[in-house]
Order: sequence, then structure tokens, then C-alpha cells
Amino acid sequence: MIEHFFDGLKLLWDIAIFRYAVFANISIITFVFVRRLTAAYHSQGSFFSPYRIYKGEFCIHNALYLRQRNIPLNEIKRIEVHCAHGRGGKIYILNIERKNGKPTGSVIFGKSKRNDRLLEKLEEDAQKYHIQISKETWD
Repeated sequence: MIEHFFDGLKLLWDIAIFRYAVFANISIITFVFVRRLTAAYHSQGSFFSPYRIYKGEFCIHNALYLRQRNIPLNEIKRIEVHCAHGRGGKIYILNIERKNGKPTGSVIFGKSKRNDRLLEKLEEDAQKYHIQISKETWD
């Protein structure tokens, strides 16, 4: 039975579009892994956490976040936290507003007990830097 599976894979491998799709997927996965790994290494945080506050900076670990991923906390005016329903359950959406008006994208991550504790810690750290936190729930 396994021989038939490998015979099918050999037939698929001969098709150029299948090879290109495999190489594209491997490239994208490698890109995401390396970007997230470098962000976690820089902030000395967990690879699986969505962000970390380290040395006065808000470090975003999201690999697909293409803007500045290390934002000084003294440049942040307000952080909006939205809780919404996603495909795999509830998700959090963080919108960061800077004092100078520069645009900042949204950070999206799943809702879990660990992320709930991370948001509680965010509220404590925000008070130190006079950052407004607003929470909204979308149901």
C-alpha cells in the first residue's frame, strides 16, 4: 500500500506545477519561521508569544507584520484591544496608535489563557508609560 503512495508521489513530482508549489510552500514556511525566530531572539521572548515588552520597546513577534516591529513605548499613544470571532475561535486584534500619527498595522493572535495573562501584563506596563488601553468585544 505504501508503494502505491510513493508511486503516486513520483508521478506528481514529474508535474512541474506540483514541484513549484512544494518549493513555494517550503520557502514561505522558512520565511515565516526565520522572521518569527529573529523577533523572538531580539526581544528574548517566547517563540510562541505574539509580542513582548522588553527594555522599553513593544516587540511584535508576528512574522507577517511588515512594518516596524520594535516600537518604543514612549511613542505609543493608545492601544486598542478588540476581541472578535475568527475561523478557529476567538481572536484578539491589537491596534497601536502612535503619538506622532505614523500608521501602525494590526497584530492578530488567538485567544488563550496565556495570551489573556499577556494582555493583563500589557495593562500594567501601559500605566507606567501613560498609554491608554481600550478594550472592545465584537460578538
